[in-house]
Amino acid sequence: MKNNLIFFVAFIILAFPSWSQTAEGKLSQNTVFVGEKFEFTLEVPCQENDKINYQPEKKALIALRANVKKTTPDKLKLELLEPFVFSKEKIQGKYYWQGKYSLICFDTGYFVLPPTTVKLNQTTIEISPALLRVNLMAKKKNIDIYDIQENFAQLPADELNWKTLVKDYGLWILLVAAIVATLYFAFFYKKKKPEEIAPVISLTPFDKAKKDLNELMEKQMWRNDLEKEHFTELSLIIRNLLNTQYKDQFVGKTSFEIQLILRKEHFSAQLLTDLGLILNVSDMVKFAQSSVQEEGIQAIYAKAVDFVNEMEKR
Repeated sequence: MKNNLIFFVAFIILAFPSWSQTAEGKLSQNTVFVGEKFEFTLEVPCQENDKINYQPEKKALIALRANVKKTTPDKLKLELLEPFVFSKEKIQGKYYWQGKYSLICFDTGYFVLPPTTVKLNQTTIEISPALLRVNLMAKKKNIDIYDIQENFAQLPADELNWKTLVKDYGLWILLVAAIVATLYFAFFYKKKKPEEIAPVISLTPFDKAKKDLNELMEKQMWRNDLEKEHFTELSLIIRNLLNTQYKDQFVGKTSFEIQLILRKEHFSAQLLTDLGLILNVSDMVKFAQSSVQEEGIQAIYAKAVDFVNEMEKR
């Protein structure tokens, strides 16, 4: 707790206006969800002919998060979704240089984006830090997530004594079996037509995915300390659906690579956000030993069903 307090007091001191009189870092939103896209903009007041020199990050921005178990904060990566872009804008008669990062975060907590520098002509300008909060997910209210079958205890049946049964009724059993077999072959076997056999109804990939998701939830694996196994199966169902629809393009791909590929397939922003949340939370539970409450597990299930339904409409 002490480390957290020191960390955020330091952030407030760094963010105080005396630290940077002219430049600042702006977040498009101060609170986001895991897997949700957001933007971080560097803004420097300038003149029309001023020369701005800044070396952007190419893959990720490093953010700091307090850790109560260590004396120093954790360093985590905020992944870049698009290349860094910059422009010079005239706003209310004044010129501003603006550089924009499009980011996504795969972890939760309060993050500080440390101060950075931009060179304005021959002067080094310091850009203030920014505070970002990342939550696991939004809670959906008044939604029935799925049907849970009721289970009732069954009294064990009395054990059969097969030796006594065969000894007392063996002859009668053989006689009844012979009569049934004779009637079947005489009246039904030869007259049965092939078309009388009920056709096997094959499920579409989308129906199969929804059926598999519902059966997975009915297992309630997380209640038996099998939360990791639950999310492994859930992400596998979604990955199998995508591989079926896109000819195994995603075999061996990471969650981030899958999202990048689907962006090129013109997936909507909502579809990409839902998929990012499903896969990223699953990865956090499988690989980062994160934990999700039952409410969150049900909400992720609802997101997965919505994703399958939207995929089916494409």
